[in-house]
Amino acid sequence: MYHIPIAVRNKTSYCLLIGMLMLGVNLAKASETTSIQKFGVKPGNSPSENKKNLQKAIDWASESGAALWVEPSDEPYAVDGGIILKKNVSLIGVHGPTPRGTTHSTKKQPVGSVFAITDRENAFITVESGTQIKGIQFWYPEQTIKDPATIIPYPATIKVSETTRSQGVFLSCLTFYGEYLAFDFNAQRKFACELMTFEHCYGYPLSGEFIRMDYCYDVPRILHCHVNPAIQRFVGGQFSREVVDAVIAKKTFAFSINHTDNAQLMDLFTFGTYGGILLDGESYGQLTNFNFDCVAIGILKRGNNTKNRNWQIAQGSIIANTGEKVEDIHPIIIEGEGHTSLSNVEAFSGGNGALTTVPENMSWDYLLVRGDKKLTVSIWGARMRNYVSDSPISIENDQAVIQVAGSFDKDENIYNKTFGGAKSFNFDEKGISKEVLENYLNRSVTMASFLMPDHREGLRTDAHYSDDIRMIKNIGAKFIGRAIYRWGEESRLNKPDFWSDAKSLIDTLHAFDPEMVFQGCLFEIVTEDVNEVQIPGWVFEDFGLPVEDRSFSYEAMLNESDIYVNHWREGSSVPDISRLESQLWFYYLAGSYIDLGIEAFHLGQVELIGMNDPDRKDWAGLLTKIREYAEKHARRNWVLLDAHVPKGDMIKDGVSLIDFNSFPLRIKEIQEKPYEAVLEVNYLDALFNKSKGCITPSGWSCESLPYLVELDNYGRNRSPNEADTTSIFVWGWDEISWYAQQPESYRNDWLQYAFEWLRETDPNGHLQMPASRMISCPNETNGNYHANTRSEACPIGYSQEETIKEIWSFH
Repeated sequence: MYHIPIAVRNKTSYCLLIGMLMLGVNLAKASETTSIQKFGVKPGNSPSENKKNLQKAIDWASESGAALWVEPSDEPYAVDGGIILKKNVSLIGVHGPTPRGTTHSTKKQPVGSVFAITDRENAFITVESGTQIKGIQFWYPEQTIKDPATIIPYPATIKVSETTRSQGVFLSCLTFYGEYLAFDFNAQRKFACELMTFEHCYGYPLSGEFIRMDYCYDVPRILHCHVNPAIQRFVGGQFSREVVDAVIAKKTFAFSINHTDNAQLMDLFTFGTYGGILLDGESYGQLTNFNFDCVAIGILKRGNNTKNRNWQIAQGSIIANTGEKVEDIHPIIIEGEGHTSLSNVEAFSGGNGALTTVPENMSWDYLLVRGDKKLTVSIWGARMRNYVSDSPISIENDQAVIQVAGSFDKDENIYNKTFGGAKSFNFDEKGISKEVLENYLNRSVTMASFLMPDHREGLRTDAHYSDDIRMIKNIGAKFIGRAIYRWGEESRLNKPDFWSDAKSLIDTLHAFDPEMVFQGCLFEIVTEDVNEVQIPGWVFEDFGLPVEDRSFSYEAMLNESDIYVNHWREGSSVPDISRLESQLWFYYLAGSYIDLGIEAFHLGQVELIGMNDPDRKDWAGLLTKIREYAEKHARRNWVLLDAHVPKGDMIKDGVSLIDFNSFPLRIKEIQEKPYEAVLEVNYLDALFNKSKGCITPSGWSCESLPYLVELDNYGRNRSPNEADTTSIFVWGWDEISWYAQQPESYRNDWLQYAFEWLRETDPNGHLQMPASRMISCPNETNGNYHANTRSEACPIGYSQEETIKEIWSFH
C-alpha cells in the first residue's frame, strides 16, 4: 500500500508520487488472472462457441500480457481447434501433472482445468512468442482405448507458429489423454523458434510422438516429461496391448529434436514406443536422468559434422525388447559424424505384459554404430545386459573410434575395449612404427598365389580371382600374405604373363587402396628347374661381380656336405644361404618382386636355409642388400621381412634381421571330441609367449617382437582322421586341410575362438586370417580353400568372409 504525504514540497516530488501510484496499479493489473468464463467459455457450450470466445479472451489478454484462468469445473470445456495463443498470453489451470488422470465422482472423465477436444482437422492451439500454458489437462473423449483399427489421428494438441518466429514459450504441468501428437514444434527454417521449455508434461501419443522439435535455437529445454500408456487409467482405462503394439509399429520416436543449439533434456521417460529419443543430424546438447522402457531403439543419435554435433548422455537406463525381430532391437544407435559420450547408461531387457515383446525378451546388442564417416564414442560405467549378440558393440562403420572403459558385459565380465581409430598405415625409408606394423598384422590374410592365378603350384589354377578382389575389398584386408612365389617350377618366371598378371592385380587393388601391402615369398626350396632362369646383369652388378651371360646353377646352391639335398624329392633341395649362388637367387627374386610393387617378404624356414650360417652372418648380408634395393626401388622405400622362427627370433647382435616373426598355429586335437581342436601354450613348438625381444630393423625396442600365426599347409600323415598329440598334423592333416573339412558353423566359431584366445593369451601375436590356400584333403574345390562367401562367382567358397569382416570390425 502506498501512503501520500500531507504536504508535497515541490512539483518534481508530486510527479514522482503520481508515477509510483500508476506503476502500482499496472503491476496489480498485470498480476491478475481473468477467468475464461468471463468471456463466455463455459463447460456447457458447443466446441465452436467456446473456440470463438476463447480466442476473444486471448486477443484481449495479448495487449497487456495478461493471464487467463482456466477455471476448474466438474465438466470439461469442449473447444474446437484452430486457437492462436497470441504473444504475451498465459493460459493457466489449476493442476500439476496428473498421470493416471483426475477422477469425476460419477463419470469416467477428468475434472478441473480440462479441455475436451474432438476436432479432427485443426491443431488445438498454436503458440506465439512470450506465451505460457500451465496446469491444464487435454482430453480426447472419442479416442479409442482398446481397438488399434479405430485410432483417430488427431492433429497436434499444441503447435508452434508457422507464420512468425516464436520465442520464450513455457509449457508446464500439462497432461494429455488420447492425443495423437502432443507437441508439434517442427518449425520452419524461416520462422525458427527459440527458448522453448517443456516441463512436467505427461501423456501417451498414439502416433508415438510426444514432442517433436525442429529449428529450435538458443537452448531448448525438455524437462521431466513422461510418456506412458497407463496415463489415463482413472479416466478411461489403460491403453490395450494391441493399441500399444500399433503405436510401436509406427516406428516413430517419443521425443525428436533437430536444428537445435545445446539442447537440455532431463528426466525423460517413455514406455511402449518404438523409439525413445531421436537426436537428429543438426543437434547437440545434454541428455541426463532418463528411462526408455519397452522400446525397440532407445536412443538414435545422428550428426552431420564433427564440430558441434556432440551429445553428452548420462545417468540413464534403456529396456529394449520390442519390435519385429531381435536383430533390429538396439538400445543405442549412433551414426553420421560427431562425438557421443555415454556415462553410466545401462541397458537390459525382459518381458512385459503391457505389450508384445520379441520371443527372446532381449535386445540384439547394447550399441550399434553405423555409417561411413568418422565418428567417436566414449563409454564409461555401462552395465550391458540381456543381449543376444556375442559382443555388446556392433560396428558397421570402419571409420568409427570407440572406447569403452569400466563397463560390464552380459556375463558381468569387465569390458574395456577400444575399437577402430584413424589407423595409420604409413611407413617410409626410415622404417615402420610398432603401431603401424600391428595395424597391418591386424588386417592380414593368407592369400597364397593370389597374384599368379594361372601359375599356382602343380596343376592348380584359380578361376575366381575376380571374386577374390571383391572379397579383399569387402573385408578390408591391408596385408596380402604369400601372394606371389615359386615352390619349384622356377622356369615359369620366364613367362611374361607371370609378371604381367601380377602387376595388373597389384595395380587394380592399389587403385582401390594404395596402402595395401602384398607379400612375396623367398622359400626354402630350389629345383633343377632353376637352371632355366637367366641371371640379370643387375644382380651381378649389385654384388660387385663381373656380369656373366648364364643361368642360375642348382648345384651351386646346395650344401656342400649334402645337408637337405633332395630334401623335398629328387632334384628338389633346400638352398644353402652360405652359398653365393643362393644369395644371388634370393636377391634376384626379391628385386624382381619389388619392381612389381611387392613390399613384404616371407623368408620361409630360415633355420633350414641357414643350415651353414649359425651366426646369421650370411643372412644379415643378404637382407641388408635387399633392404638397400628396396630403399631405391620399393614403393615406400622399405620392405617388411618375416620368417618362420622355431626358436622365437632371427636376431643378430641384439638386432632383429626381420620386422616381425611368424609361425604355424600348432593346433592340438581334443582326443575325446573327434575332429575338434584347440590352441595351447607350449604345445609342441608353438610360438605363443616365446617371441623374443630385440631392437627392430626400424630402431624401436620391444620385449617381444610382434608376430603372425597362420593356418599352415604341409600335406597329411599316414593316419588321417586319427589324433596324435605328438605330431604337427591335426587329426592327421595339415592345419588348413583340417580346418577346411570342418562344418561351416564350426569354422566360423573356431576362427572367432582362435582370434580371441590369441588376444587374451599373447597380445603380441596376431592371427593371419585364412583367405585362400592349397589344401590336401579330399575335396571338390580344386585343391584350394577359399574364404569367399559361396556364390555363383565363387561356387567353391567356404564362406568365412563375413566372419573375418565381423571379427575385424570389433577390433
